[in-house]
Amino acid sequence: MAWEKYLVQKKVLTRVILIVGAILVVLVLSLAAIHSYFRWTGSYYFGEIVALEDHRMVIREGGAVQRTVLIGPGTNVRQGRHALTDGLRIGSAVMVVGPLNERGEIVAELIRVVDERRNGKRPPVPLMQ
Repeated sequence: MAWEKYLVQKKVLTRVILIVGAILVVLVLSLAAIHSYFRWTGSYYFGEIVALEDHRMVIREGGAVQRTVLIGPGTNVRQGRHALTDGLRIGSAVMVVGPLNERGEIVAELIRVVDERRNGKRPPVPLMQ
């Protein structure tokens, strides 16, 4: 009788440990997803390039808001999933990921050129290659 009681207690304890472990895994994955979501949604900007210099560019977001973007040596510039080969150009639609510095400029970690069509038109051809 004592032996059967021990086996029942062992089964219950095993189930409790598995359930608590599963809850912990779900909790950790949920927190990681929330962290990732807020990291990306809090620091990305979408707009059109209106000015372009050596290590900075200005993008115009939705309305008349213009933001300066700093381009450093560690900035990853891509078009789609591949590295951008023909350079940034004025008029291109871009998504910029990066934090704001103390002057309100975006310190770009990633610049992704998107193939946006406006009124059925293709993006502009490059000025210089």
